[in-house]
Amino acid sequence: VLDASSIFFTTLALFIVLLAVNEKEGKKSLHFMLFASIIICLAFLSKYTSVVASVGIFIIALYSKRKQSAYFLMPYAALVVFYLILFRVEIQALITTQFSGQSGLTLSSTALMITLLTPYIALCFFNKNKITTMLLFSLAALSIIIFQSFISNYINTFKHTSFAFIFLVPFASAGLWNLIIKLRTNHAPSAVRLTEFMVLVVSMLLIIISFVHFNAYIEYFYVNEEKGSAILDSIIEQQDYVLVEGSSFRYYTKKLDFYHVATNFWFDYNGDGTSEKKDYEDSIKDGYFKAIMTANAVSWVNISEYIPGSPYRLFYEENHTISEGNISLRIYAR
Repeated sequence: VLDASSIFFTTLALFIVLLAVNEKEGKKSLHFMLFASIIICLAFLSKYTSVVASVGIFIIALYSKRKQSAYFLMPYAALVVFYLILFRVEIQALITTQFSGQSGLTLSSTALMITLLTPYIALCFFNKNKITTMLLFSLAALSIIIFQSFISNYINTFKHTSFAFIFLVPFASAGLWNLIIKLRTNHAPSAVRLTEFMVLVVSMLLIIISFVHFNAYIEYFYVNEEKGSAILDSIIEQQDYVLVEGSSFRYYTKKLDFYHVATNFWFDYNGDGTSEKKDYEDSIKDGYFKAIMTANAVSWVNISEYIPGSPYRLFYEENHTISEGNISLRIYAR
């Protein structure tokens, strides 16, 4: 999951921008901005979602260093534009098809965002020294939440929300520290000890809950396709075409070129430049693919429903238990 590296690079870029903001020497501040631009480029290449966080970082840079902020924006914008042009076909496919089967801002994802973000926002208000900076950071965090609500992709909510924490955790930490200091200066040792104890208890609970959720939702979030992909490779040749359910299968089919692997997210069989369910239905009926691999992936098209009555027969099957239940990985051969 490339969100982890993207979050790291985004956070590092923010840190470098803050160094630029606090730097009094103009030339050194400019160098910091340029360095931050390179780092945020790495974040974008790791995960496209970081582009939303980069807007918040630019606002922070622009507010404090108007001229130098251009050195943060321009190289980054140039890379993003180049990337969009280079991969325009794939990006169009991503936007028009992949999200449709995963849409709907569910109650659980909404509750997740409110539950996770409310305590952090509340702690921010214990830090009164830099109210403007706090508002800028909160705006940056809010932009990510709005983006997530706009695309309504419930599967990615738990990952994308992490980008919002980049802008909230520093103020939450400062707010908690200021609260403890305030209690100490008011000569309330009992209140200090109680607060520190509560922080310890809550921290331990969060760690325990994190491990439970890791096992339930992350560790067994995807099917392990390696064994199935080895079977797939044993029955195909380099000139063949295959249809696979889930884009991750591209990485496990070692024999085939990238464009010989069609997925359930986008496939144009009749050459009209669009991806429709009829493209899948007709290609399967015609026996266009040498083999088909399915794994009950959530998407806008269900490949399995077109198998009955087609030239394909079940060749291999294995069962997996993941967080959402039992899933069967199947390979159909022509």
